[in-house]
Amino acid sequence: MDTNVRIDETNVAIIGGGITGTVAATTLAKLLPGARITLFDQGRGLGGRASHRRVHDGNVVAPTANAAMAFDHGCQFFRADDDEFRDKILDPWLEAGLAAEWRGTFAGAGDFFGLGGAGAGGPVYVGKDGMHQVTAGAVERLERDHPNFVARRGVRVGAVARAGDRWALSGVGGEAAIHDSTLTSAEVEAARAAAALGEWYDAVIVTDASAAQESWHRASAGIPEAFLAIAHRVQDRVRVAMFTAIVAFDEPVPVDYDASAFEGAGALWFAARTNSKPGCETLEKECWTLVSTPAWAAAEVERVPMRDAAGAFIAQSKECLEAPAHALLAAFAAEVGKLLPAHSYLYAQRWGSAFPAPLTHGRDADGRSAAVRESGGTAFDASPTGQFAGLGGGGGADSGGGGSASDFVYGYPGFYYAGDFCSPRPPGVVAAALSGRHAAEACARRLR
Repeated sequence: MDTNVRIDETNVAIIGGGITGTVAATTLAKLLPGARITLFDQGRGLGGRASHRRVHDGNVVAPTANAAMAFDHGCQFFRADDDEFRDKILDPWLEAGLAAEWRGTFAGAGDFFGLGGAGAGGPVYVGKDGMHQVTAGAVERLERDHPNFVARRGVRVGAVARAGDRWALSGVGGEAAIHDSTLTSAEVEAARAAAALGEWYDAVIVTDASAAQESWHRASAGIPEAFLAIAHRVQDRVRVAMFTAIVAFDEPVPVDYDASAFEGAGALWFAARTNSKPGCETLEKECWTLVSTPAWAAAEVERVPMRDAAGAFIAQSKECLEAPAHALLAAFAAEVGKLLPAHSYLYAQRWGSAFPAPLTHGRDADGRSAAVRESGGTAFDASPTGQFAGLGGGGGADSGGGGSASDFVYGYPGFYYAGDFCSPRPPGVVAAALSGRHAAEACARRLR
């Protein structure tokens, strides 16, 4: 540690406002109360995979606004089978009213992150009023309670460079920051490193899996090439793609469950009714999120690639999402076995990095198996859903506390990479949150 650096003069940058980034920010704020902490997120709103969408009169409105329709269109819920996660992260969320137990009626012969007929057992939790509350809600509390914390929303870090013994960040806001921007890739690349993002930083915690994927995704943070060699755990980890469809029905769907996990080789893996989740009971429409199987999503990414012939990222568009939306709705109708009510809203979301492939069922250290499908130079896991059973457990290798570097990457002094793509634990909220916590603890120890 540089003994000339005072804690109340220390700057820390966190790149990514999802589960990992917000847990890292909360942990640092407690351990280094005098430090200046800046969180950068390139999305329209904080949340990452814990995203929430509200729609009113056909228009997307703020996640906190009153709306007729609401959907968790990424992560659907999480378990709390890990003691450290439950005691250090979940309990504060529950006490703050950011999360609550989801006491729905669950069914299905499949297993979806430990939920369904085959994986029943133990409580499940969601963000109260939407999954985004455990990220956006936590950040709002930090903004209120921590005088030196700043969240810079809609700002994409495009380059990270060593500047003496500190770190310099540059990037862009506005249209060029958004991953599905209508700007061309050339325009985005020209703009992303155009401006310095404030002061130099004593430490940087990167949390977005796409940050290490130069040219693959517009969320790339321009990590120095020398560090990318150390971050191979993130670069080389096989990705699990998913599509979600969000649909609002004018009448109740004729089923006796609030969520169901399906098994088989078709398009649909999971369906959840938003209205059954805490804080969403009074929605005017009956709102459902339909989640694809990894195998179906991998085939769809092959059919409509995420990269062009030159390797540049292709942003998702309404046109490329129309077919997945209708396919998942048709699959839901087939599973219900009855005529579905008329719907007044239907949209889809492509998650190219929904979560990393688990390190089970004969996969290697990168999650690679015979079921991998290559698309544009990126490996996607297309295993049957049965090979993803029990992911909600949250334990796994090195699941105990202590903040060892087993679930985050540390390279240059003051540079950390965290998230479930770095972790040997089963992927999901627990792995992402604990990785962020442990990286922040290591960062705080160094800066002290």
